[in-house]
Amino acid sequence: MDVTGFLSHLRGLRSYKDQIAHLEDIPPRSPAYGRLDRPLNPALEAALRSAGISDLYSHQAEAINALGRGENIIVSTPAASGKSLCYHLPVLEALLEDRAAYAMYLFPAKALARDQARSFEKLIPESARLRFGVFDGDTPSEDRADVRRSSRLVLTNPDMLHVGILPNHRTWYHVLRGLRYVVIDEAHIYRGVFGSHVANVIRRLRRLCRRFGNEPQFILCSATTANPGEHAESLTGLPFTVIQDDGSPFGGKDFVFAHPSADVAALVTALVRGAFEYQGQKCSAASRAYIPASLWSQVKELLVDTVGELRMGPPTDFRNFLCAVIDRPAFDSISNFIDEANAKPEYEVLVGGSYDDSRGYFVEPTVVQAQDAGARLMCEEIFGPVLTVYVYDDADMDETLDLCDTGSPYALTGAIFAQDRRDIVRLSKRLKHAAGNFYINDKPTGAVVGQQPFGGARASGTNDKAGSPANLMRWVSQRTVKETFVPATSYEYPFMGDD
Repeated sequence: MDVTGFLSHLRGLRSYKDQIAHLEDIPPRSPAYGRLDRPLNPALEAALRSAGISDLYSHQAEAINALGRGENIIVSTPAASGKSLCYHLPVLEALLEDRAAYAMYLFPAKALARDQARSFEKLIPESARLRFGVFDGDTPSEDRADVRRSSRLVLTNPDMLHVGILPNHRTWYHVLRGLRYVVIDEAHIYRGVFGSHVANVIRRLRRLCRRFGNEPQFILCSATTANPGEHAESLTGLPFTVIQDDGSPFGGKDFVFAHPSADVAALVTALVRGAFEYQGQKCSAASRAYIPASLWSQVKELLVDTVGELRMGPPTDFRNFLCAVIDRPAFDSISNFIDEANAKPEYEVLVGGSYDDSRGYFVEPTVVQAQDAGARLMCEEIFGPVLTVYVYDDADMDETLDLCDTGSPYALTGAIFAQDRRDIVRLSKRLKHAAGNFYINDKPTGAVVGQQPFGGARASGTNDKAGSPANLMRWVSQRTVKETFVPATSYEYPFMGDD
């Protein structure tokens, strides 16, 4: 039974009468691109193209245009919408074009600073010599002076800004005088008492910059702020332009992530079954896969050979693995994705890539390799027999796990493949929020109500597990009870005695 049929069944039950207050279908969304008021630095444009980025989403272009007009901005778009480019690009352009310019990134966590340092480094044009450095509690004391003297971009946190930079403003004079941009990521963290302290630190930073004849622009980012403009102005004491019309696409829901120790035959079998059973037209079908480079040649050969053997035809012939897709709109949508994969250089169609509607709506099982983990086919829900694969360097597995975790606002199903129990535990922990139904060494589909509870989180739902007693927790009020069998008879504790 599909989701619509299941919900109709529930609404028809007397016991469910008036209990479902609202139903809403959130379909996949294509990206909306924007134009810049003026072109980026040519070297920066070339670096973007090398990274597989040919166009900017509308909110990214809007943010960069507003900064070009001298405005302070807060970008309040969902997770994995590309907010970091809203500050990486203007910062890089300023540093490339003005040797006296500096920038400062403030993050609430050290791991975030180092993650964005890696992202920033990948965008630096090969011809540029830009020094940047992380300045936090983990920075060795012998390296701190070098960061202060040589870094054009300083990645730090409010605490180090307060105790390590502002009290030593004379030695940081050149940075504060040339500070063009101050980026405050995860701005929603700074609220309440903690936020008021950070607000005072930001005002002290602005006051010192003014003392040195400078007024930096501020760029704030947050995915979870209900009142972004008001919050940004309270935090910094400045007026802000709010950027919140998200132009990024909604992502594909279900993934397969392979560890270098994965069993190739089991992995390929799961990819074929997970992606192409039911023509890939089920909510749990595998739509994206992350394969390590060390296994790719074996996986590619076996995957292409296996998919090439799949039979397609009417469902009355049980030898057929695939049938026609459900209707004309589905056929048109899927074929558009396949046309894009065939036409654009950032994709390589490994097998399939054709379709035919002369007698039914038939789409060949198609495997596409994408050069960029953020490519449209890796991120958008196709809901058809198309599997997009991203091949990652084994040394970059941690970064690729982050891409897998943050590459989609959905969290319905996902699978990992590994043979070592320690690796299985590690991958499971890293991806614990990425899928409500998580599979280890199996395809990310096939849950049976009554046997394996099914439900997703994030934009996939409230992670209720239909078909199990756990689902009842949504409909009851929990109470905890403590019973003491030997109750205390005196208010005094043992440590309060004279001895």
